[in-house]
Amino acid sequence: MGAARQFFERRQITRILIFGLVMGVASFLVFEHLIFRFPYESANAIIFTAFAAFQWFNGIQAQKEHEPFFVNIRRSLTINPLIFLGVLIGLLLQLVAIYIVPSWFNAVPLAPEQWIYVILLSVVAFAVVETIKWVEYLADRTAESAG
Repeated sequence: MGAARQFFERRQITRILIFGLVMGVASFLVFEHLIFRFPYESANAIIFTAFAAFQWFNGIQAQKEHEPFFVNIRRSLTINPLIFLGVLIGLLLQLVAIYIVPSWFNAVPLAPEQWIYVILLSVVAFAVVETIKWVEYLADRTAESAG
């Protein structure tokens, strides 16, 4: 028997904490903005949809644990083509949740212009993970070349 391996490495825990804090603060700030522009129910539905979208992008980025998405875009897009089927299914389920059965989720349908907020928060989520991965990737490469 070999040594026991941790389920999460320190780097993964740090990444999860940073992502959670940044996206929590960003979502709170956007929500604060939204409740002055839209009814509370619409603001809530926007944030609900954005949190679902975070997971789609996070799933795509998680395929390469120690390499940023943009280091090798072809590999990032082809490493597991089924991830895109999963994202499509997730998107379809989210559309069902907010347009077909919104009352089940205490949500309301989003107007087309409200999707801009979902996209904006999703881009921020992607950028946060990508930035963390670039910092780690460059630190690893510097350590390798120094040692």
